[in-house]
Amino acid sequence: MREFLLLILLASCVTSGFSQGVIQGKIQDSQSKGISFANVLLRTEVDSSMIKGTISDELGDYKFTDIPKGDYFVEVTILGYAKSYSPLFAFFGNEKNELAAILLKEEDQNLDEVAVTATRPLFELEQGKMVVNVANSISAAGLSVIDVLERAPGVMVNRQSNSLSVLGKNGVVILMNGQRFRMPLEAAFQMLAGLNSSDVEKIEIITIPPANYDADGDAGKRNLDQIG
Repeated sequence: MREFLLLILLASCVTSGFSQGVIQGKIQDSQSKGISFANVLLRTEVDSSMIKGTISDELGDYKFTDIPKGDYFVEVTILGYAKSYSPLFAFFGNEKNELAAILLKEEDQNLDEVAVTATRPLFELEQGKMVVNVANSISAAGLSVIDVLERAPGVMVNRQSNSLSVLGKNGVVILMNGQRFRMPLEAAFQMLAGLNSSDVEKIEIITIPPANYDADGDAGKRNLDQIG
């Protein structure tokens, strides 16, 4: 298994650009209490393809930014609750769209037989990092690594300039197998664009990297575990 590490430079500048509006809402249980750490996926009405994904915060709130005009719905999954959806809605690309709270119902636990299946959610929060579990993900099937990154929380992909940014910061450094990946970012972008997501097990987005990484790239990193 090979490993790719992409780091955001600490001294990088805030990415310029324009906001295309906001889609936000809340995930709640039957008692109107916010549900944290739920996987929240924004999907298109046309073919249910995923446009962007995120995780609800401690209060159950979620937000999507820089979303193009279109017709969408929100899908929510979390262990212990049945998968839920928002109604279809139109988004005009430049407004703040506050959706009604999505209520989750607990899954029925009255089972005659219990089968334990180890299925990881697409997005997971671990200490100091966001993990995108690409392997065996239906949402990532047929996509390139760049496509997956484009849908990951906090990641912006600029296909015109062949550049990446995380949390509004650019200047990405790539490491492979723990070693600095010595090629221009544009070339690395093209390489990731040609790498199928089926060859990647997971992507890690780390905003507070350990001290053992180079100081010139300690604003954050993305780590791709490649199968094979």
